[in-house]
Amino acid sequence: MVVYWLLKGHADNVLYSIRKWVMNGKFLWGFHSGLYRLWERELQAGHIVFIYANLPIGAIVFLGKIVRKFEDKTEFWPIDSKYGDSWPYRIEVEPHQCLLGLKDRLQTLSEGELLKVLKSLGITRHELREKFGVEVIPGSVQRLSDEVGLRVEELFTARIEQIARVGDRVRKVIRKFNPVMLQALFILPGEDKFERYLQLLGYILRKLLLPKVMELAENAVFTRDEIVNVASEFLSTSGINLPAERCNRELKPRLTNDLRRLDIVRIDNFLSDWSTDKVARPGKTLLFLASKLRNVPTDLLLGAIAIASAALVGETPCCEVLRHLLVGDIVAVSKLAEKYESEVKVTELEKLLNAVQLELKKYREVVGHVLWKYGVSYRLITRLLGELP
Repeated sequence: MVVYWLLKGHADNVLYSIRKWVMNGKFLWGFHSGLYRLWERELQAGHIVFIYANLPIGAIVFLGKIVRKFEDKTEFWPIDSKYGDSWPYRIEVEPHQCLLGLKDRLQTLSEGELLKVLKSLGITRHELREKFGVEVIPGSVQRLSDEVGLRVEELFTARIEQIARVGDRVRKVIRKFNPVMLQALFILPGEDKFERYLQLLGYILRKLLLPKVMELAENAVFTRDEIVNVASEFLSTSGINLPAERCNRELKPRLTNDLRRLDIVRIDNFLSDWSTDKVARPGKTLLFLASKLRNVPTDLLLGAIAIASAALVGETPCCEVLRHLLVGDIVAVSKLAEKYESEVKVTELEKLLNAVQLELKKYREVVGHVLWKYGVSYRLITRLLGELP
């Protein structure tokens, strides 16, 4: 006979256990001292458990089978010390087959992103009541009838399998680097992230990319590690408040691909994987900048000029999006995104372009009277950005 249990706990504990499962392949759950008799006598290997995360999730987010019980008095969850207990009576849960397809996807998510995903895929308290007549009662453990347990299991697995299918499609797009987006932009924190993004872009151009191209022209080559190292220099002194783990795992890989989206560097084509053994060559935007610039302006202004130049001469889907946004053609942007099965955060990209415009306006004299010394065409840039007052 199949026995079903609903195990309830703090959302932080659930997130922690899922993160540990993603990292080392084991999902562990613990019970406080007051549940010793239930753990010892009733919970058995082979029983099916649903893990219910309390608010702010408020849903069943994990399903599996108990494979072993063990006692361990060392602290496991981060809140153990806060409550003066170590939840010593533990179980190891083997995840249901349907969850295995989500494991890789969950591994790349930040805590906030993981929280959103779990809220979207779970069976909520309301669904349990309306669809199965189950009230989530206070307490850590709740027995479900065989009939209800089977129905909940069927709904949960069907939902996860559907999400996994969508996830496969999403991963396919991610493998193609979501080519219409500037993804590193959305990793940076704070209201000034648009200016910081331009500064970061300008710094990489000034320190590495432009000097090489000015020396070697089209024969210049760049490795991904070179670019990441220069980006690290900027991040270490810029005061950007971003955890080191997220910076290494999310920001830097997206940044190197953003340089391709802007047609600053190229490797094979804009959809290919940039592995560490491949080198990139100058893209059309970088060659344009190198041919026009005679002196290098501030990083912020250089980043703004680079975005404007990418919109002007770049040949990637991202550059197309920037071009269409500059002339207000949202329909064309939507069609391009649909073509690549991609998602475009139009508002964010428009804010970036506004930062570009403001930067050029702020340096009106530089743009109007000094920029010509750099050889950057004032007329070409203002044709897209609008006449500067």
